[in-house]
Amino acid sequence: MKIQYRIEEVTTSTDKTLTEKEVVEFGLHLNDLNDTDLTFELEDANRHMKGCSFNDVIASFKAFHNKTTDTFKVCMTSGDMMHKTAKTVAIKRVSTT
Repeated sequence: MKIQYRIEEVTTSTDKTLTEKEVVEFGLHLNDLNDTDLTFELEDANRHMKGCSFNDVIASFKAFHNKTTDTFKVCMTSGDMMHKTAKTVAIKRVSTT
């Protein structure tokens, strides 16, 4: 059984298949966001987005990458109160034959 990943950028309705390498590259990109002015939200057990720390995002992505969970969903928001820009990304592990 081959494992594939589907990534969806929720805010723009973009959906595509990722390779394992691209998932790792996304994780590296996340790691580069540590010293930015972004705020983060992760999906909780009730599928609601909830504010969290950068370290929570990294831990959640590691759990996803280590196959502890099948999905990873994060919302990253930048800007001030007057001009906010949010981007929500969801990655799901899917099996194919």
